[in-house]
Amino acid sequence: MSDIRTLSHLHDAMSEDFAWRRKELHALKSMVVANENSHSRDIWIRAAIALLYAHWEGFIRRIGGCYLEYVARQGLANDKLKSNFLAISVSRMVREASASGKISTCLDLVEFFRTGGGSRSTLPWKLGVNTKANLKSDVFQEIVVQLGLDYSRFSTKEKLLDEKLLRNRNQIAHGQYLIVQYAEYIDLHDEVLAMMQDFYNQVDNSAFTHAYRMP
Repeated sequence: MSDIRTLSHLHDAMSEDFAWRRKELHALKSMVVANENSHSRDIWIRAAIALLYAHWEGFIRRIGGCYLEYVARQGLANDKLKSNFLAISVSRMVREASASGKISTCLDLVEFFRTGGGSRSTLPWKLGVNTKANLKSDVFQEIVVQLGLDYSRFSTKEKLLDEKLLRNRNQIAHGQYLIVQYAEYIDLHDEVLAMMQDFYNQVDNSAFTHAYRMP
């Protein structure tokens, strides 16, 4: 079972996850390069794009989940959490109040806002981050905002994520015959890996600088 309580635990968990994904993706890219002029090039490119998306979604879910667990296990009071993490806790209460329609549930929410600031936070970290099985740019943005990271660094990549990665992956996964140019795949591979590295760096830095807590 996951048990990420310290910076060392967090760093080890993230490094281990990134290492095997990066190794596998580089191996696939090498196969595409080796077959650039062969008849099987297009097969390798389709396989590589499908796995590139799988690692992209799996990586964001895993690294985001690790960070969420780490913050939750710090045991901070609600008023010591940055707004984005407090919003994660409150959103669960709001959903429950909305779903029940009972005044008693709404009163619990009101009581939280009045007196719950000093109480220990209860971040629902076991739920992880929700990639919704289709990590479109708007879903990715929601995850980045939830974790208190800087989305502006990714905003210019929305078209790449939605049209060149996700749409191509969906067509391949649904058995459609798709030809992706060699240069386009190489660029996509490099761009997605760079985004993964950026996401990793932001999480690592946020944990190290205690960006998740109020000053």
